[in-house]
Amino acid sequence: FRLPPLQELLENARAASPQVKQFNAARESEVDELKNLQSSWLKWFKLNAAYSYGTNDINNSVVNQTSQTVVYNVSGMTQQWWNVGASLSIPLDDVFTLHRKIDKQKKVVESVQGEMDKWYDDVCSKIIDAYTDAMSNMEILDDATRNLVYARAQYEVAEDDFANGRIQPYDFSVRQKLKLDAVKSYQEVRSALTKDLYQLELLSKTPIFNVSITSTEKK
Repeated sequence: FRLPPLQELLENARAASPQVKQFNAARESEVDELKNLQSSWLKWFKLNAAYSYGTNDINNSVVNQTSQTVVYNVSGMTQQWWNVGASLSIPLDDVFTLHRKIDKQKKVVESVQGEMDKWYDDVCSKIIDAYTDAMSNMEILDDATRNLVYARAQYEVAEDDFANGRIQPYDFSVRQKLKLDAVKSYQEVRSALTKDLYQLELLSKTPIFNVSITSTEKK
């Protein structure tokens, strides 16, 4: 059994974790709000246009949005006219507060990004701790396995010797205790390693056990 590279686990945690998707969605929403604020000055400008075609026998006067009066004198003739204008209206409260609103929204975006970075750093720290513990327990498990095999072999010899009267009960009990201690040590290390691997799988969103089982079956 081999663990995936540490860098792969760290990258998978960032790419596949649902928390990252939530942070990205929140950040995109705040960035859109920032863009809206940065372009909100466009609402100060207004454009208007009008077009007319036909005949009329009376004088028409129109006040357009630029406060200019336009008089149309039509006497039975077909005419057409058009009008285009623009206006500018600047709310003073927006002039003095818009930059503060933009700065505040920028800080909101930075805050969301900072929360995501903080979360990722915390996950990376936990993955690194679990990874190093797993590597250590894998080495210890190798020694515990060899010790267990040796203790069982010695116990089987002692069991045969005791049954044939070649050793005393005390010697047999010593070998029995050594085997029990070896079994206990093996199970404790194996349990700790299993816990580390499950934690790695959960944090990194990487199928560690499935990969190891498939690899073993192929061999």
